[in-house]
Amino acid sequence: MKILLVLLVLSCPFFCICTQQHWASKDEQQVQQVQPVQQETALIQECLNNKYTHESCKKVFCHPWQRCVGGNCICKLPYQCPRNGTSVCSTSGRAFRNYCQLKSYECQHPKEKFLTKEYCVPPEKFEISVVYGDSQSEGLVQVQLVNHTEKLLLCNNEWSMNEANVVCTHLGFKTGAEHHKKKFEVPESAVTSSQCLHATCRGLETSLMECTLIKRSNINSNKNFASVVCNKEGRECSLEEFRCVNAKCIPLNETCNGINDCGDLSDELCCKECKGNSFHCNSEVCIPNKSVCNGEVDCLTGEDESQARCGALPEQKPKPEMQALHEPKPEIPEQDVVISNSNMDEGKFNLSSRPAAYHIIR
Repeated sequence: MKILLVLLVLSCPFFCICTQQHWASKDEQQVQQVQPVQQETALIQECLNNKYTHESCKKVFCHPWQRCVGGNCICKLPYQCPRNGTSVCSTSGRAFRNYCQLKSYECQHPKEKFLTKEYCVPPEKFEISVVYGDSQSEGLVQVQLVNHTEKLLLCNNEWSMNEANVVCTHLGFKTGAEHHKKKFEVPESAVTSSQCLHATCRGLETSLMECTLIKRSNINSNKNFASVVCNKEGRECSLEEFRCVNAKCIPLNETCNGINDCGDLSDELCCKECKGNSFHCNSEVCIPNKSVCNGEVDCLTGEDESQARCGALPEQKPKPEMQALHEPKPEIPEQDVVISNSNMDEGKFNLSSRPAAYHIIR
């Protein structure tokens, strides 16, 4: 009996080591199964370590109300903006000389967001909410425009993460949207308007009123409305997800596709190649194909607008303010009416730094 006990004691370390080696080998196999998922991405790890975002001027152009200092876009003071331009109004009813001054002021006072152009005429307000969802963070997007009593839902046509991120940011969700394609049931009796609002955003606006909003006929009843699920902070990312600089989690396969899924652009700034309908800049940044050869430089070194790629360079476009005075208005279908757009007459802006074009009200 004693001999048996001695043998058991002596064999225990060997058995434990073997067991550990067995489980370690099993863990290694699991890691090896997961690792290729990460290796298949177009992301550059060394670049990701720098935590670049839309405010990293080593990767993108700064906004007109910012300046590049030490690789970061730092907000100017309002007096450092141009004095000329179209006056704008903030959500608090405060008037500013131009959009640049308002945005530089917003840097220090985040609640002071763009509301409308021209002079402030009280009482003016713009309301946005999500309806028909299970919580205040999801549902269809409903808007009440400035000086309008009717509430309209946003159209689903060309609805993307750019618009969804802006909506959620406007609602106070710092990291933007998590999903933009979830289906919500809408009672037929709830649809009281034959129109919806088509929104076009660049993805970095802080207010939906900075986007282009166009009234359109809703021909598909309640099946053609935009939905959103806003991102709640605090979730750990899985191995099949990319952790944005702002701590938001997005699927790995949605990186380097020219779409600002993160909301801070960190999923598009460290790419060895670009997927889908996107263009690869020499600075390892992915931009949408529609931004190539459009007369506006988006890549830091300008290859998206080079003469070799685009042919003869187009004539320089006048500032939006002059354009509105001297050029015919763009043709818009009769049922479409441009309601809002932040206009910005500080000159040509780049994809990551400019709001949308001059707005028209008919």
